[in-house]
Amino acid sequence: MLLFATLAVLLQPDTVRLTERLCASCNVRLERIATLGDNNGPGAISTFRVALAKDTAGRYLVSEGAPLSVYSAQGTFLRTVGRRGGGPGEYRRIWRIAPFSQGTIIFDDFAKRSTVLSLNFKVIDTKPAPEAPLSVIVRDDRSGVMASFVNTPALKGVPLHDFDTQGVLVRSYGASRTPYRADLRDLFQRYVAKSTVSNTFWINHRRDYTFAHCTFGNQSCRTYVRRAEWFPAPAFSGLVRAPAPGSAAATIDERVAS
Repeated sequence: MLLFATLAVLLQPDTVRLTERLCASCNVRLERIATLGDNNGPGAISTFRVALAKDTAGRYLVSEGAPLSVYSAQGTFLRTVGRRGGGPGEYRRIWRIAPFSQGTIIFDDFAKRSTVLSLNFKVIDTKPAPEAPLSVIVRDDRSGVMASFVNTPALKGVPLHDFDTQGVLVRSYGASRTPYRADLRDLFQRYVAKSTVSNTFWINHRRDYTFAHCTFGNQSCRTYVRRAEWFPAPAFSGLVRAPAPGSAAATIDERVAS
């Protein structure tokens, strides 16, 4: 097990150096929180391709495409919401589920639209949403940030996008110096996650040991970077080389957030 330590020295205001130390006593413990549904009957999940989120009421929201299934905090199936179709409250394919304090936004990538549901699953709003987010965070006012590929020449390969209370993209950022190529799509993927610190969120790279702590609406982020010899950033290779026994085999890299 590797234990990360943040060094006190900062080369630039938004760059943090990371190193790693071997920790013989460290371990990972898995704890089962809930089992959703049963093997058959109402609420059974039949495929690995699901969208899943936990709303502010503690319920699990799951979809295998359509409709939306609702489970209790203990995993008991409660109900379904909506149905397959193209009308209000209907879905062609639920791609992402994004809870916020007053409800949930459903992103339908086939229908290219989003649907806002209240906490009791009433349809509040439906509007076009051409982006299919890989991950998304919605704030209390329904603004937020998504990691998504936007299919326009100007935003090709730009991974991160802020959207306003109406769901309109207002800022795109995080572009790499590497020219975008479809066959290297993974290198441009990012994921966003909520932070316990108010008005901030986390970003991590899909294929690199880089993550960042960012403030909503701010151009800069505090970025943490580690480059391990045993797991190099796989720009052109998917090979993973394990470290030598008894050695972390890591080097330190510094990078400024874009």
